[in-house]
Amino acid sequence: MYTMVHNDAVHTLVASFYEAGKTWTGCAFRPHALRDGLLITGQQQHSGAAAARLIIQALGQ
Repeated sequence: MYTMVHNDAVHTLVASFYEAGKTWTGCAFRPHALRDGLLITGQQQHSGAAAARLIIQALGQ
C-alpha cells in the first residue's frame, strides 16, 4: 500500500528541515543499524560496520 503525500506537506517538511540547519547529505549518509530480536539490519551501504558490531554483540549472547 502506498501513502499519498500532498506536495505542500512535502515542501513544508523540507523548509522546516533546512530552517533547523540540517542538510540532506548530513542525515542521509550517517551509519544507522538496528537489532530487533534476531533481526539485524543497516539503513544503507554506510551502515556495514554498525551492523557488524550488532552481529558480533548478538553472537556473544
